Amino acid sequence: MSMKDVLFVEARYKRKTCFKAAWVRRLPKRIGLAATLQFIGICREVKALLKANGREVSLIRGSKSCHDCQVLGCDLVMPTPEADAILFIGDGEFHAMAIALKSRCDVDVYVFNPVSARFFCYDKARLDRVKRRRRGAIMRFLSSKRLGVLVSTKPGQCRLKDALKLKSMFPDKDFFILLSDTIDFSELQNFTFTDCFVNTACPRITTDDRALLPRAVVDYDDISMKTA
Repeated sequence: MSMKDVLFVEARYKRKTCFKAAWVRRLPKRIGLAATLQFIGICREVKALLKANGREVSLIRGSKSCHDCQVLGCDLVMPTPEADAILFIGDGEFHAMAIALKSRCDVDVYVFNPVSARFFCYDKARLDRVKRRRRGAIMRFLSSKRLGVLVSTKPGQCRLKDALKLKSMFPDKDFFILLSDTIDFSELQNFTFTDCFVNTACPRITTDDRALLPRAVVDYDDISMKTA
């Protein structure tokens, strides 16, 4: 399937949400605002609330995004340097973590999840835990002999060429390409001969879905940088 055969339909989260006044008081003066596509409408409401409470709000936009405030899963998001903190509106941890890891500014990332009604700060301590977990996954990869490589055939996610490079990058390891449209985590239980998984599909797998995998998983980009 080519990209011209795919019709992308934007969808919005319709359930009523409430961004609490107590949360506004936790935020500093200057806020960079970002959200995933389905929560763009909520982003506008929160922006109005923040400005009404004396906050200066700037909108973060990914380089491949279609809307102000919108960030994409695999897009490199760099917060505006005028922000004292970033407020991300969305579900899961992947986007918030990506913003925190790739930020050029030493600022906290606050997260509002409209689905669970949670509000928390992705602060340095939380970010350090993510970095330690990543280092642990890399160490597991380096000590493993037999690796299962997760490859998705979905348009925009298929990185089969990168997966096939792994053998030349790490000639002492055995790589088994696991190719699928949608990766079924329960099916990965069948590959008991693998010591670790390498993810070339959506990087969200190694953050929000890591607990569903039967063994450690490392992102392709993390290990490819080790050979750069």
